[in-house]
Amino acid sequence: MPFAVAAIGIAAVGTGYQIYSGEQAKDDARAAGDKQQKINRLEGDEEIRRISEEQRAWMGQTEGEYAASGVKMEGSPLEVMAKQAYEFDLERYYTEEKVKAGAEVIAANQRSTTSSIRAKQVGALTTGLQSSINTAYNTWG
Repeated sequence: MPFAVAAIGIAAVGTGYQIYSGEQAKDDARAAGDKQQKINRLEGDEEIRRISEEQRAWMGQTEGEYAASGVKMEGSPLEVMAKQAYEFDLERYYTEEKVKAGAEVIAANQRSTTSSIRAKQVGALTTGLQSSINTAYNTWG
């Protein structure tokens, strides 16, 4: 009988440790995902800043070249500048959307990881209980 009690105790401790380890793994997965989202956001913000700076530099240079050449800023030069400004805006928009999509993928991966860990925890609990019940049944049954 002391062996059965010890076996049940060991099974309970093992199950408890598996559940605790699973909680730690879920917390680690969440923290890693949060950090990755932050990194993606920072990289995206930097890319958007670079695009904006590139646009300002291009517009300034182009306006300066047109002014130095004596060409009036109407018609074709303005159309070229408007089209280029539109292209910069599109690039900025696509970069923002890429960052948002990346954040959604990371969040989905976090949910998937935590669900998988939760399933393993339930499996560990079920296995531990089954082992304890079997031990008790075999001992006292």
